[in-house]
Order: sequence, then structure tokens, then C-alpha cells
Amino acid sequence: MTLPSPAIAGDSLDFSFSGLKTAAINLLHRYEQRGEEINRALFAARYTFEAVEAVAKKISLALDKNSDCDLVISGGVAANSHLRRRLHEIAEAHGKRIFIPPISLCGDNAAMIAVAGYFEYINVIIEYIIIHEFLHSFVNENTSKNF
Repeated sequence: MTLPSPAIAGDSLDFSFSGLKTAAINLLHRYEQRGEEINRALFAARYTFEAVEAVAKKISLALDKNSDCDLVISGGVAANSHLRRRLHEIAEAHGKRIFIPPISLCGDNAAMIAVAGYFEYINVIIEYIIIHEFLHSFVNENTSKNF
């Protein structure tokens, strides 16, 4: 079972996961169309390997190009145990320090955006209720005085 590397060839530090995702979907469809069961553990391991190695390759290249810096990993991706282990290996091989927060502090940006959206939604509801109640009482006060 083979999947492509998301690492863009050459000295670029770029990578793209769209090709890996498309290849994975196509592989799953081929198995499904043939009525065969895919070895899910092998598939997941291969996908993880390609994703981690693509990032590792580009991090290693970045450390080669920038010899005067250390390595910092953060965000949701920093919670991935495979990536953490591999980047520790790369940092050690390059003689660099690596800074990775504890997993409990490796929040996913999507979760943070969802929380921000939730509180924005709650604020809009509260504003609506306040405005609605103000207008309702204003209308009631003014209409009762005129009649």
C-alpha cells in the first residue's frame, strides 16, 4: 500500500496535503469497488507515516537552512504523538533544542474558533433580548400615555 508524500519536491519548505488526501480517498474507493476489505490499521499507519515524514522532511530542511535557531511546535498538531517523537529525533540529529508544550496545552484552532463563535452567538442573543425588551417597554409606555 503506497501513498504519496505531501512534501513538495526540491529545496522548498512547502508541502500540500491535498494530494495525500485525494490518494487516500481513491485507494479506499478502489478497495470498496472491488469488494475487498482494506487493512485499516495498515492504512492508518501508512497515512500517518506519510504525513509525519512530510513535515519532518521540511523541518529538517528548515533547520539546515537556519542553523542559528531552535525548534518550536505548537497548536493542535503538536498533540500528535508520532509527530512529537519524530521531531524530537530531528532536533537531536541537528543538535537543536525543541520546545513543545504539554499535550493539555496543545489546543486545536478549530475548537478555539468554535468557542469564540459560541460566545458571539450568546452575545447576539443577549443583545437581541435587551433591545427587544427595551423596545417592548418603550412602545408600551408610549402607547399607554397616548390613549
